[in-house]
Formats: sequence, structure tokens, C-alpha cells
Amino acid sequence: MSNANVCNLTHPDYQQQLQEWIKWRYTYESGTAFIRKYLRQFTNREDPDDFTMRRDISYCPAFAKAALDEVKNSIYQRMADVSRQGGSKKYQAACEGGNGGVDLCGSSMNYYIGCNVLEEMLKMRKVGVYVDMPSDVGQSQADSAHKHPYLYTYITEDIRAWKLDETDDLTQFQSVLLRDHIYEYDNQFGFPINCVERYRRIWKEAGKVYFAFYNAAGDMVDKNNQPIKDPTVLNIPIVPFVLFEISDSLMKNIADYQIALLNLASADMIYALKANFPFYVEQYEPRMNSQHLRPVGDGTAEGAAAATTEEVKMGVAKGRRYPKGVEAPKFIHPSSEPMTASMEKQDQLKGEIRQLVGLALANLKGPRMASAESKAKDEASLEAGLSYIGMTLENGERKVAEIWSYYEGENKVATVNYPETYTLRTEQDRRTESEQLGKLLPLVPSVTYQKTVGKKLANSLLAASSSKETMEKIYKEIDDAPGFCSDPVTIASDVEHGLVSNGTASILRGYPEGEAEKAEKDHEKRLKRIQEAQAPKNPVQDGQARGIIDQGGDPLAGKNEKKEQKDPTQNDTGKVPVRGTGKPTPNK
Repeated sequence: MSNANVCNLTHPDYQQQLQEWIKWRYTYESGTAFIRKYLRQFTNREDPDDFTMRRDISYCPAFAKAALDEVKNSIYQRMADVSRQGGSKKYQAACEGGNGGVDLCGSSMNYYIGCNVLEEMLKMRKVGVYVDMPSDVGQSQADSAHKHPYLYTYITEDIRAWKLDETDDLTQFQSVLLRDHIYEYDNQFGFPINCVERYRRIWKEAGKVYFAFYNAAGDMVDKNNQPIKDPTVLNIPIVPFVLFEISDSLMKNIADYQIALLNLASADMIYALKANFPFYVEQYEPRMNSQHLRPVGDGTAEGAAAATTEEVKMGVAKGRRYPKGVEAPKFIHPSSEPMTASMEKQDQLKGEIRQLVGLALANLKGPRMASAESKAKDEASLEAGLSYIGMTLENGERKVAEIWSYYEGENKVATVNYPETYTLRTEQDRRTESEQLGKLLPLVPSVTYQKTVGKKLANSLLAASSSKETMEKIYKEIDDAPGFCSDPVTIASDVEHGLVSNGTASILRGYPEGEAEKAEKDHEKRLKRIQEAQAPKNPVQDGQARGIIDQGGDPLAGKNEKKEQKDPTQNDTGKVPVRGTGKPTPNK
């Protein structure tokens, strides 16, 4: 096979799916390009001028893009919990955005994966990452101190041809053909003036990995587009290309929905504009249109034309006579029912877009179920789909770390771990669920039951934004807690009625160990100060002070006294006081 044909080669799947890829990309990017690509004429009765006017006033209902971004954001918000352990110091520094970042543009690994890989993979099903190494790395440590491998992305349409390696690892490539887009620069001022295609071929042969550039004519060139004869040998054992791929694109079923929404919304816009001008109608007698009954005018041509016209002068200051027995003239307008039906259909399509994204994410084949139990299963399926995407990113990033270590010639391969749980629920959904779980806590007198519900409540509120280590610590604290009630009102009531000790109540409220003993000493000092302040100067004349409630024998004495003052029949003894004595009636 000659080099002249290499640029024209494409994988069989490439030509088969190219039109679908184009539609998915236009749909997600939306905007004016999407409108001009997929807005259609109604019928042949709509002339080009009317269609152009309608196209200019149409807007893009980017609901498919919004539904996809919701999935992307639910995964991206957990990127901060990704753990990358091991690897070289350059790798760790680049992952944090140091030394130019992982793409030599200052990007951290989280930013690069979230903005360049995740979005492209969700909408197009796959995306390629090429791991490259600067060619001007010096021999000394000082020359290579800030030189490290770097990454750049190849979108689906630029992965032209590929062949998998015939080894045990079916994810490695034996050869791959990629398309680059490079600038041509002005010789005088150095500004880019044109963008041309260049092709990159990487293949493995006889245990060695080769690399070469080709121009659009299929001639082998160097990075400056100068002709060369031999390819470059890469000092690594595998092709440095990683494909991040999921089973199917989330745009597959919703792209056509957004196209339908575009055309419906465009039709509504033109209908609303043209139907916004009411027109005047009035009844007439056909016999009055006879030419023998028309006025002759003033004898001039202008008068004759005015006499035969059917135009009527109208306005707020103009009156109009009409014959007796006929309906009054009026302004009418087209019916709003077609637009109402169209708007209802658009609302239905918008709801179905989110539903289809959920179905694609959960890999379901039928409509989502509506019962409470089935809804919980649907949510579990959605979270499983998000976890699958997370595992795909984790697997691809591990391969990137492996190729990175080959370039650096070290055996230190980083270990990458992504979060295990994700959720599409909003903050309001989580709060609603937590409120329902909180009501279930005191219903069953089982400590195991209460702690299990408590773990579920903590998982509902915090699992989507907390690391695995944090959640395990929370679960352990729940298991080690002496009780499960932390409501301050309930705990205070239990202490007042002697159901729990001060030490246990202090622990349940989250105070440090030994705080109850300190509080008890402070309480004793406070009582002493109150007693000294309220002690009478002459106890015989003034009587005993009654202000220290804490020293009373009955903790409910004050409450009962107030009840008796309002209603003598209401006291904890259930006895009616004898009038004038303040003492209850003795039992018979």
C-alpha cells in the first residue's frame, strides 16, 4: 500500500456513523449553526423570502444539550474526590496543574478530563487522548527538569482508522490514523492565515512503535511539513493512544427531539407574528355591489375610482354605520388553538428528552415505572449508569498514567481511583428524602433500625459530595454513638424527667467527653451565687427565699402551681382543691 493512499483510509464504522456524529455535534453545540442546518421549510407554499425571514427570527431550544450537561455536571462535581497515588513527581505536579499542566496549557488532570474528555465522550460516545513527549528533552537532569509527557484530545471525526492489537489486552492499538488541523502562517508578520489538514499515523511493527506525519497528498513529512523518508521510532512498547468509550451516545435518541422542537418553535414564532394583526370584517348586501347602484362620484377619474372602492376608513375617532338587523362590524383574528396544541406538544417533547437521557443512562428498554418501589429502582439504575461512566474515565486515565511512565522510563505507575457513587438528584430532592427518613427514625424501638436509617439519611445528604473515607467515618460514628437522638428539645426533656444522665446527653449533643462534669461544677457555682444573692438579711422577718428552682424537690412544682392558678382542677394529682384552703380534697 503506497503512502499516497494512507490519508484516504477510513474504518468501516467511520463512514457508517459519520452522519450520526455530525447530527450529535450540531445538536449539542446548538446556536445559529444548528438552526441553519436543521430548520426546514413547511411546504412549497412558503417561498424563500418567507423562509429566510422565519429562519432569522427562530431560536434554538437547546434542551437536549441541557439534559446532557446535567449528567456531565453530576460527574464533574465528584472529580475533586478522584485519588491519584504514586507515579513520578512530574506526573503528580502536572496533575495538579504545575509545570504547564497535563496539556502544557496549565490544565490539571481534573480539568482536562472534565472539560475535554467527559463532555466529548457523553455526546459522541468516544474520544481519543494522545500521550506525546517533547522531542527536545536534553540528556542532563537540568535540561529535562520541566519537560514531561503531555496530552491532547482527538474528537471522534478525527479518529479516521484504527486496528486493535492482537494481544491479550484488546484495548491497545496496533495502528491508528489520526487527523490534525494545523495553521499556516504569514511569512512577513507571522499571523495564522489558513488551517490545513495533516495526518498522524502510529503503528507497532516487529516490537517497535513507529510514528509519522503525512500531508493531504499522502507524502511523509516532519512537523514543519518538510518531506522526509523514514518514520520516527518511539522508545515505548505500546501505541500512545487511549480511547475513552462508552457503549452508546446519550445524544442518540434526543438529537431528533431537539430538531423537532426547533421546527415547532419556529412555526409558533412566525404564527404569533403574522397572527398578531387583527383584520376588519363587516356584513354586506351582495345586491348593493351592483354597478347600477354605485355612486357616480364627482365626474372625474379620481372620483370614479373613489366611488367604486370598497376600502373603509377606520380608527378610534371614526364611526361606522351598519344596516339594521345585521351583525356589527368587528375585528377578528386567527384561532390560538393551533399554537396552544403546538406548545403542549413542545412541553411533552421537553419532558421526554430528560426521560430518554435517563433511559439511555440506565440502559433500560421500556418506559420508566411510576410506583414508589419502581422509582427507587430507576434511581438506582441511573446511579449505576453514572458509576459506569466514572469507571470508564478511571480505566482510561490509568492507561494514560501507564503510557506516561513509559515515556519517563520509570516503573512508578500511578494508581487512579474514581468515586463509586454518583447521583442526578438535586439538592431539594435530597433534602426532601432526608426529611422523610428523619420522620422514620423514632418509629421503631430498635437501635439497629435507627442507626441503619441514620446511615441512609447521611448517605442521601452527603454521599454525592463526600469522599468514601468521610462516609466511612460518619458510619463508624453512628455505630459508636451511645444513643441515636440528637434533637436538643427531646434530650432536654429526657434530662428534666430523669430519663438520661447529663454525661450521655452531653455526648449525644456532640460535646467533648468530660464536658458534663465541667458543666455540673459551673452549675453548682451558679446556684451558690444565686443563693447568696437571694438570702434574706433577717430570715425571721423576711421568710425563706424561694428563687432557686434547681433545689426544689419537685421539678414540676412551678408548672403545677401555674396550672392551679388558671384552673384549680388541673394538677398532676387529679384532685380538686378545697375552696379557701389551697389543699386538695381528700379521697373518700
